[in-house]
Amino acid sequence: MTRDKKPDFPTKQLAILLACRLVEPLAVASVVPYLLFMVQHVGDKSLREDDAEATRIVTLLFAAYAGAQFITNMFWGRISDLVGRRPVMLLGLASTFVGTFGFGFSQSIPAMFFFRIVPGLLSGNVVIVRTIIGEITRGRENKATAFAWNQTAFQIGYVVGPIFGGYLSQPCNKFPYICEEQRFPFLRAFPFALPNLVISMLSALSLIGGYLFIEESLDTEPRLTTTNISSERSPLLPSTSSEEVVAKEKNPPWTDILTAPVFHIVLCYLLMDLHTICFDQIFPVFLATRSAPSHPPFQLNGGLELSAVTVANFVSGAGILSILLMLTVFPRLSAHIGSLAGLRLSLLLFPLTYFALPYLALLPLSPSWARTLGVAVVVCAKTLAAVFAFNESAVLLHVCAPGARTLGLVNGVALTASAGGRAVGPAVMGLFIELGHAIDCGALGWFFLALVAAAGAVQAFWVVDDAGEEDED
Repeated sequence: MTRDKKPDFPTKQLAILLACRLVEPLAVASVVPYLLFMVQHVGDKSLREDDAEATRIVTLLFAAYAGAQFITNMFWGRISDLVGRRPVMLLGLASTFVGTFGFGFSQSIPAMFFFRIVPGLLSGNVVIVRTIIGEITRGRENKATAFAWNQTAFQIGYVVGPIFGGYLSQPCNKFPYICEEQRFPFLRAFPFALPNLVISMLSALSLIGGYLFIEESLDTEPRLTTTNISSERSPLLPSTSSEEVVAKEKNPPWTDILTAPVFHIVLCYLLMDLHTICFDQIFPVFLATRSAPSHPPFQLNGGLELSAVTVANFVSGAGILSILLMLTVFPRLSAHIGSLAGLRLSLLLFPLTYFALPYLALLPLSPSWARTLGVAVVVCAKTLAAVFAFNESAVLLHVCAPGARTLGLVNGVALTASAGGRAVGPAVMGLFIELGHAIDCGALGWFFLALVAAAGAVQAFWVVDDAGEEDED
């Protein structure tokens, strides 16, 4: 058959696919260093004077994108089953282009929300890319390598994105000579347009490259299975038709998918995405927020007053560290301690990190290395926990899936739960931040994250590892 002639590990197709995949995390992460400043720039005067209200809007902007993905993730997965992976992926790339370009030129808070929601609704590429990878690679080792490449591409986007956002936003302030003598007036009128212009150009290139080179991976040819092949021992009048069997395999009941082991892994994804997305998106805001009087142990207020460039360096450094840990420490340590122990230990590290984080504001301004060291320790601890927690969860999800026929649906459920956590997390944390300021406890949001992470660590003791899983192929 033609399918058998295809390579088990199609390097060229994977490279093109992951180059296209890179655009979305690049666009999402690029706004992190400057989003607070952009909200204060396009908003009214009250937002420039009230960091708490501006921070609340920032959390809602992040939640809007994730919420849109939560609504449509499974929808686009189903559509791709009907019309193919390629057209759905191209639509997602086009929506990323439109959303990124429009966001850079937004001049109001509603416009910012609109151009965050549009790509979230129209792009299901998180699900589609994982599906394509599973379809074009053959053999467990090849699939594991390809999924690792996908995660690396995602991390590269989160490393490079903040660099684009931190260094290219507000260019007239960072590089005044660029705008001297009325040159490039649009950069002064739209100070946050430049990083979005660069990324939208990359999106356009990815869209063109995807259209020209990405092949359709959905196998539309009917396959013969043991359910529709007769043998000498088969009854002449079977009680169940082959069409009914195929229909049940394509649409298995939810009770066959959400088994107890799968449920607890999905719950891990939900809680991890809820608190890690809050950290990833609010931690830079905390670093940039002005200092404020605090009264320990619990009345902790303000942030560290770091510049956008410094914030970008920390965010990008965390991404680089994540890639290095995935390529070096994770494989060796995971093989030594096992996936289940790795997951449980990493989940215990999250609540400790979140609880300690707001106390960084109590560190002295001089010497400057004290706060720098404190931030570095927090970043390292959270990054280490995230690398192990998410990768071990992926391994255990594959192990706990009831069978190969349900693996795609199980992944779809897990990704939808992840998107739900990303949608709910920033909005809920915004409410706790607002409540914290009302009761003179600016750290309340971080304490809330610590509580959520602790709940995730406790429920991980119901996660199981099926050591008897057999290799596929």
